[in-house]
Amino acid sequence: MDGDGSLSRTTDGTAGSSGPAQMNWVDANIQIAPATATNPVGTNHTVTITVNTSGGTIAAGGGTATASIASGPGSFVGANTCTYLGGGASASCTVVITSATAGTTKVSATSSIPLAGDGSVSRTTDGTGGNSGQAQKNWVDANIQIAPATATNEIGTNHTLTITVNASGGTIAAGGGTATASIASGPGSFVGANTCTYTGGSASASCTVVITSATVGTTKVSATSSIPLAGAGSLSRTTDGTGSNSSPAEKTWVDANIQIAPATATNAVGTNHTLTITVNTSGGTIAAGGGTATATISSGPGSFVGGNTCTYPGGGASASCTVVITSATAGTTEIKASTTVSVGGASLTRDTDGSGANSGPATKLWADDVVTTTVRNSAGNDITGQAVPAGTVVHDEATVSKAAGTPASVPDPTGTVDFTLYDNGTCDGNVVATDPGKPLVGGVATSADFTTTTGTFSYRAHFNGQPGVYPAHDGPCEAFEAGKHLTYGGSMEGALKFQPGAWVNGGYHFKLAQKNTSPVTVHVTGVINVPVHCGSAKGPLAAGSPIAIPVSIAPFTIPAGSTSWYLTGDQKNILGWMGSVQAPDLCGGGQTMYNSEGATFDVIVVSGAHTGGINFQWHYRIPAAKGKPDTNC
Repeated sequence: MDGDGSLSRTTDGTAGSSGPAQMNWVDANIQIAPATATNPVGTNHTVTITVNTSGGTIAAGGGTATASIASGPGSFVGANTCTYLGGGASASCTVVITSATAGTTKVSATSSIPLAGDGSVSRTTDGTGGNSGQAQKNWVDANIQIAPATATNEIGTNHTLTITVNASGGTIAAGGGTATASIASGPGSFVGANTCTYTGGSASASCTVVITSATVGTTKVSATSSIPLAGAGSLSRTTDGTGSNSSPAEKTWVDANIQIAPATATNAVGTNHTLTITVNTSGGTIAAGGGTATATISSGPGSFVGGNTCTYPGGGASASCTVVITSATAGTTEIKASTTVSVGGASLTRDTDGSGANSGPATKLWADDVVTTTVRNSAGNDITGQAVPAGTVVHDEATVSKAAGTPASVPDPTGTVDFTLYDNGTCDGNVVATDPGKPLVGGVATSADFTTTTGTFSYRAHFNGQPGVYPAHDGPCEAFEAGKHLTYGGSMEGALKFQPGAWVNGGYHFKLAQKNTSPVTVHVTGVINVPVHCGSAKGPLAAGSPIAIPVSIAPFTIPAGSTSWYLTGDQKNILGWMGSVQAPDLCGGGQTMYNSEGATFDVIVVSGAHTGGINFQWHYRIPAAKGKPDTNC
């Protein structure tokens, strides 16, 4: 007012002044819960968003909250927004999230919160003021493995399978869990239980089961477990190849056998016999590098020709190799074979022990034969090594039989024999006659007859063998002689009486009747026969009479140009007496025996070519009958 100073006034409601102004201050915050949580992957998790006011209320129409994944895996199930009610100081709504993979998800929420009569305030779960921080969601996963994924084992052996459970984003619950194995297909069974327990408290744990099979084939084994997770329930997992789970384990069961052939065979001694060793597999094939088989002689004669091992190729289900044996002696040989064969990485040792599908040992029969021979005259008498009169008809006889040691089951020899006659006594002279291919009949073959001339001869019989059974063999060389048969009676000693046991001596000497320009060999074979009577000189001949004094000598060669007596011309010389015998008791009871008609010189003379004759002077004596000392010669 002009000229009047100033007036002081206050909003105190007096004198027209208003009262003081009143201002209501309101606030709000947003929360997201739970702040932390753990869930298995693939499950739904509900997140609650709450808005709170302070100093006011939420506008009657309510509001909308929006959730968002700030980091980590997952997605919303349905909308990421929700509406909350108004009219109160606090209101909530929910959203749902899930994740197919393990990890940590951070979820934020925001809202423009309408306030009754006061507009709105925007709030976010950023941890400022009264707002919560973001929600943290831990997603956990698990898988199950069975190992080894593939393996090959010999039938009848045990195979261990390891089952492993793994947690991702968490750990196995402290109490651990149980895994169950099952055979999905193929042969076999569990050794013991088909379940096993594993420990908890870590991200991974294992346990084992054992399977076996008596037959070949492929076995598929699955494993399953309801895996307990720390703070997150459990997850059922199976080895079905889905996710991180392994597929079922595949187990291949294999077998093998070894054969040796032929199982039995007969061979001649001294020949080679081939044995074939065959290795067969079942459920797999022999490793590419093949293998080695070893043969051994478990009993009987023989040896290997070359090594006792052989190698067989790989890559197939069956392979063979050979070894060779021989024997110089007859008998039965048993041969075994063994090998360690690799099939699908599994080593299988097999022997020909007759077990399972393996063959037994091979049995080899070695046969040998013996050739015995006899030269016979037409009467069938054995004249081998003897002298016969020229003109005697002879033949050779060969007997072929099993040699000692030849197994009894081997049949007796059959086949043919070749006969050869030589013009000397050692089977290496000129061939006089041959008679080949004579069949064995009852084990005996006989040559054609041969009429002898003067000379020395020998037969050789050759058995031609029996293919695959008996070897060929020569018989021994059989010498015999044919010569002039001299028989002279006389050489009277007078009336002789003598007792049993008295020495009776005989001898002779000979010479060429004329000189020859070449040496002449003379061979004398024979006896001097002294007749014996009983009772008197004219009594009956004694049974067993005469007494035969052997006077054969070895071949003697008269020098060229000689006509001297041999072996001596002196009858008193010891060389003139070729043999002596003690008189047997022909009359019985020690009776006196009598000789008064002399004796007979009975010899065969074989000589080399010469001119002129050969003269003989022969003699005998019984010294005791003449009262002389009883002398041996």
